[in-house]
Parts: sequence; C-alpha cells; structure tokens
Amino acid sequence: MTAEDSASLTIPTWVPEPVAQAARTLHAHYLKSNNVKHNAVLHRLIANERMRNVWTELSRCRRQQYQKTNVFLHPANLLWIDSETPQDHQGAAMASLLNFAVNLAVDAPGVITRKQLETVRSRMVDRAAALRAAANEIRRYGPSQAAAAKVNDDIARDLEELLPKMEESPLVVDRDTGDAQGRCFALLLTRYCRHLFGSPLYRISAIVASVALGREITPRAVQEWCGSHPADKEPQSTRLSADFKE
Repeated sequence: MTAEDSASLTIPTWVPEPVAQAARTLHAHYLKSNNVKHNAVLHRLIANERMRNVWTELSRCRRQQYQKTNVFLHPANLLWIDSETPQDHQGAAMASLLNFAVNLAVDAPGVITRKQLETVRSRMVDRAAALRAAANEIRRYGPSQAAAAKVNDDIARDLEELLPKMEESPLVVDRDTGDAQGRCFALLLTRYCRHLFGSPLYRISAIVASVALGREITPRAVQEWCGSHPADKEPQSTRLSADFKE
C-alpha cells in the first residue's frame, strides 16, 4: 500500500454504519500517529469482499415460524454500552471486533509450546533464587542496604507469582503446528468473539484472521487450535447457518 493509498479510506456500502464510523475514527488516528501497519490491516478488513459475509452474519436475526424476528442470531450484550437497544449493542460489538482484529494482527505475540515454557520457567526459577540469595547477602554484609535487598526480594516474588499465570495462558500449546502468529490470532479472536457474542464463531474468526493476516486460515484449523478448550465448544444453537457462504 502506497502512502497515497493509505491517506484515503474507501468504505463499501455493505459495511454496517457502526463499523464504518469506527473505521473512520481508527483511520484518522493511524494517519495522525503514522501507524502504517495498523492502517494497512484496517484497509484490508474494510475493503475485502470476504468481510461482507462476516458483517452480514453478525447482523442476521433469528426466524420463528418462517418469520423474521428482532432477535439477533449472535446477540451481543455489552456492559459498557448505556443503550438498552439490541441494535446499539450489536453495532458496538461489531465495531469492537474490528478494532480488536486490527491491533491483534499487528501486535499478537505468538504461541509458545509447553516445552519452550518449561525452559523459560526454569530460567525464571533460577533467576528468582539468585535474587533472593543476593538479597540475603546484602542483609548479611550490608545492613544499611536493606532497601536494595527488598528490591531484590520484590523482583523475585514477582517472578514467582508470574509463573502460574504463564502456565494458565491460552497461548501455551502442546505442540508447534508451524504458524505461531496465526494460532495466537485465532485463540485470542475466538475468545473475544465469545466475550462479545457468546460463541467462538470459528468460521467468522477464520475469515477475519485470513483477511487481517493476509493468508488463508481455514475454519477447520481454527477449530482444531481452539476446540480443546471446554468453553470453545460452540453450541448447536449458535452455529452458522447453512446459507452462510464465503
């Protein structure tokens, strides 16, 4: 994308207005702060025709006795929205999804295997032990340096408290499948979809991941990466309808 291309943002008519408004705000911010990478991802997520299916599906309402209702197929319920109308919640959730996907595509750290984590963990344990030993030495030979000893103790404690949090992270995986960034994107995006819409939405997440990262991420890959988590088991009532096509 050239500088001239990034200076303008053409929004297709099929983009829902709340998403379009969010895109304009993000685009202006990225231009002002010279966030070229973020701007490039934003352009892809707004202009790529595949995203039309995402916004259409998230805007769909349920049918009852062959009649369309006002109940969304994937309803959002956001605590930070004052409005009580489902339409406002749905629009805000879609806009939030866009913002999250842009930042995730640029800043996602990648996954780490349990074997790699064990290496990191071992180093952190050794480092914490060395800090505590240094703190004891300082207290023994330099009583006046109690503040320095406490700093070492505090850092050691922080390292020790971080270890269990690292082990519980969804980004810790059993084996390397060869696409650390894509897997990280899928894991975090499906969790965010569950937060916004009550479901991981594997196929929607696969489309968003493919467009944002600029390479094909299949729904099957997303489900395999994420399906081992109990909360990621997508209930039948929220699966994508048969006429959802890419």
